[in-house]
Amino acid sequence: MYKRYVENEGWKFRDIQWRTICRELRWGSFFVGILFGVGSAILVTQDPRNLSFELDDPRISYPIRGNTVPAIVVILVPLAVWFIQSMLLEFWYLKRLNGNISIAMFAMFNSLLRIVEQFLAVVFVQQAFATLSGQLRPDFLAQCQPNDLLECTNPNTHAVRDARKSYFSGHTSSPFSLIVFLMLDLIYAMYYRRHQLKNLLIESGEETHENEMVWWKMDLIDAATFFWIATSLTLSALVGMSRVIDNKHAREDVATGMFIGALFAIVFFPRYLFIAEVGLRKLRPNYPTLLPHHPDNFVEESDPVKDSNPPNDQSIEHESV
Repeated sequence: MYKRYVENEGWKFRDIQWRTICRELRWGSFFVGILFGVGSAILVTQDPRNLSFELDDPRISYPIRGNTVPAIVVILVPLAVWFIQSMLLEFWYLKRLNGNISIAMFAMFNSLLRIVEQFLAVVFVQQAFATLSGQLRPDFLAQCQPNDLLECTNPNTHAVRDARKSYFSGHTSSPFSLIVFLMLDLIYAMYYRRHQLKNLLIESGEETHENEMVWWKMDLIDAATFFWIATSLTLSALVGMSRVIDNKHAREDVATGMFIGALFAIVFFPRYLFIAEVGLRKLRPNYPTLLPHHPDNFVEESDPVKDSNPPNDQSIEHESV
């Protein structure tokens, strides 16, 4: 069984089982995520809660500064991380475990759909909090340009509306949710799926415990994984810090954004694992997963000696009774 498993079944584009992949991707939750995105677009146009303010309030008296990290970068960089990481994992590091291109493509598309729907849900929550709270940004007075009657005179109503949406930081929550999710997926691939491949190769006889990867190579891969995870999380945190430096958010706005983003990633990740492993089992019944194996999922090797021996008299007599 394991010898047949580790043989590649096809890595050409025409070998992709598109119908099975699309059926197992769970599109319902993705369309729910689209609804969250529509809700976010509606909330952007709504006026937030109108809180009173004072002209001598130092918390909202900071000058206007540009965005160190543009919003488009916050979206594109995590997507680039997803693409590079998925390609390296599914088409190189785990290629022997996947065995065919359909497994690799399903793993990539499944993670993409899950992070997109999670991103849209986080954006909706952030917009809802910002609109309902109406918290003033640190540069609110500069954006509002109030007169003696505390009325905003800035003709740019969009800027004034946005200056009332400080809590919490969407620049922080969105990338943090995506990066934490992708790093959890990396840990799952590097420390579980790779271990399953090693077990398959040992049981198939292609590798033995004696010729396993030497310790320093394993240590180097582990160090590189740790560096990638730590760097990604640090850069995501620095994006949040840039919002404080740019006078767009207070520190508590950024801290809440980090917490909400990480919370969504941690809560949704087990669901992603279940969808992934059910789909992998559908595409290849004997794929090693966390789910309990069912006997019907395995093809047992036939025993020619056992099949050639006729049943003895005792078994016939037992059946007749």
